[in-house]
Amino acid sequence: MRPALSDRAFAAAGVERVVALEVNDVHSLLDLVGHRLGLALVPAHIADKPQAAELSAVPLSGEDGPVWRSAVVVPGQGGTSPAAQRLLSLVPGLATGRG
Repeated sequence: MRPALSDRAFAAAGVERVVALEVNDVHSLLDLVGHRLGLALVPAHIADKPQAAELSAVPLSGEDGPVWRSAVVVPGQGGTSPAAQRLLSLVPGLATGRG
């Protein structure tokens, strides 16, 4: 199994990552950080949520910074609705089909 993005980022920085608590939803995560119970490595759109307004975000940059890969999941065999097809047409750089 490949280490998680955050594990790789910490290892690359030479920092030991210690996980004492994990949560499954972003709002609980932001609450824990707000109560000074840790920090979180999150995509920028999570740091921009209104629930994070009282928190400080430190942007990561550089060629060696972490990169999240995202995917759009759709039903197989052309099962997308016209509305879904229209939404997909708005996604920049979306590859069609599997190659």
